[in-house]
Amino acid sequence: MKKIFILIFYLNLFQLAQAQSFENLSSLVFGGEVKYNPAHSEVIKKITNQDNFEVYVILKTKIDPKLNTFYTIKYDEGPSADPNFSIYELNENGQEKYIFSCGGEELIIPANGFFYTSSRSNEFYTKKRKFKLENSQIKEVSQAAYYIGLKTQTTSIITLYADKQKKEKAAILPKDYDVELIIEEGDWFLIKTAFGLTGWIHKENVVTYPPHEATFKDFYFAGD
Repeated sequence: MKKIFILIFYLNLFQLAQAQSFENLSSLVFGGEVKYNPAHSEVIKKITNQDNFEVYVILKTKIDPKLNTFYTIKYDEGPSADPNFSIYELNENGQEKYIFSCGGEELIIPANGFFYTSSRSNEFYTKKRKFKLENSQIKEVSQAAYYIGLKTQTTSIITLYADKQKKEKAAILPKDYDVELIIEEGDWFLIKTAFGLTGWIHKENVVTYPPHEATFKDFYFAGD
């Protein structure tokens, strides 16, 4: 029994070592924000010009501390004012090799083999993503669904369904009704009513583009 307790103790320590909190990260704020692990990073903060728009060279950092590879983190808004982060791998001579870019107003690099982005640009809501470094490539970590968490109101009458086959209606909501968009799962949005009922609505039944009014207030495509 004593051996089991010791094993559990060390397993808990191992899990704590693997888990990475964002609380002890340092932060750089400019056009966007980067949170990083100061133990594995070097701040650069240099502005260059590329194709007639400014590029912020922010950070030299490790993504995975087990590897002796550093990366340069850059930020720009391009010609269309769309926040964007780019990641370049550095070789032994300090030469850069582009490997990845993603839209976003926030980039979090805990130096645990993963990094995280938060973006409203070119999205219908602030979307949170997680990425992993694997064999010198960046891959998005799959989620069960994207969390939305937007409390808003309907701008027209909408129907919510209890299932994605539209076999049973869960609720018919009037205009100006309080709702919360909970998650995006594939081509469906899960909605919670003010009363607390939940139901699905398909993307094809949600207006998000002008010239028509959006189906939900504040739920629109923030991009070109």
